[in-house]
Amino acid sequence: MTRRQWFAGVVATLIVETRGAGPVRSARATPAGKHARAMETLRGLINRYARDRQDGWAVVHGVRAMGAEWRIDDDTRAVDHVLSTFVRTRAVGPRQLLDIPIHIEMHQNSFLETFLDTGVGWQQPVRVGDRTYSFRDLFDHARMLFTFSNANQSEPSSGMHGRGPDWFAWSLIAFPFGIPPQKDGWRNAFGEEIRIAEVAATGFRMMEEASAPLARAMERGEVLLEKVGVHALTSGGAHLLSGLISAVRRGYMEGDARRRLARQLDILVYQLTTDLLVIDRFYSERRAHPLAQAYELEARLYFLGHALGNVATARRGELFRPTVTQQGEIREAESAMYRTVEGLRGIDLERLRNANHDLFSRFVGDACYAYQALRRM
Repeated sequence: MTRRQWFAGVVATLIVETRGAGPVRSARATPAGKHARAMETLRGLINRYARDRQDGWAVVHGVRAMGAEWRIDDDTRAVDHVLSTFVRTRAVGPRQLLDIPIHIEMHQNSFLETFLDTGVGWQQPVRVGDRTYSFRDLFDHARMLFTFSNANQSEPSSGMHGRGPDWFAWSLIAFPFGIPPQKDGWRNAFGEEIRIAEVAATGFRMMEEASAPLARAMERGEVLLEKVGVHALTSGGAHLLSGLISAVRRGYMEGDARRRLARQLDILVYQLTTDLLVIDRFYSERRAHPLAQAYELEARLYFLGHALGNVATARRGELFRPTVTQQGEIREAESAMYRTVEGLRGIDLERLRNANHDLFSRFVGDACYAYQALRRM
């Protein structure tokens, strides 16, 4: 079966008749109406469940969705709360460097990149103990703590926790915000020379190797219904792709970087259809599990929020101009997003929080990514 044949038949049914995605509100609902309803659903979920003062990870995801001025339940600005509660100092030789423990932010510099992406200013106060620093201090200290000497290992050489081969993706998103290409290069606290261009080059190689089977299938006009290397990266490579978008958008990578990035975005649009079918097939074999429907719904939210967010960011930065066919595929994925969000109305998240907190947390975090994507679409 060619991709064109499949897209004309099976995937249309799959997207419109999503298992577990909840009832159709109205066949006559306009795309704008569906978009507004999805935004309303996600906003209500985020405002209810992402405001736990003790959960910095959830609060920062709320900031990602709602913006830098969003406030938590006691009307404290969320950014102020995070930067006065979760930042620590870390001794490296004689220096005390600002740091957010990895068990709080989960990925090195993920809080940093979220705040930069949502417009937190460099003079934003950062409080540790009885001292006040600036957000720029936090950024500069993050540069000093970042190490890349073992770039091909899952664990950076400084001992920072890493969760996969693309552990550096969040740093690659963050650093181009505050370091222009003409000032690239610094010596970190461990004596290592760091260059963003080299980190980006590694990211490109990793993405291209991991997505090669998808690229070949796309070129042949076929549908590849199996997991490949890119699916082993965090969020299917979504964060690493975000890092490449951030770097190229801000002038990094000479030569054909824009072409290479556009190629990865072509592959991502191809995945907007194929990965939905992969998810459906995976969970169709696991229907007996009591939470199978919830897991499938979350998997779709997870994938679509991250993928459509990257597409929207690249388009806003004039790094990607989809063809007419790709525009249709993106619209189909947007419809799948609306259906998926509608399905959230049928999930008892309060009950799920007690029964399976990990799955509950995934819903909260991925709802925030989905909301950010909808804002940018």
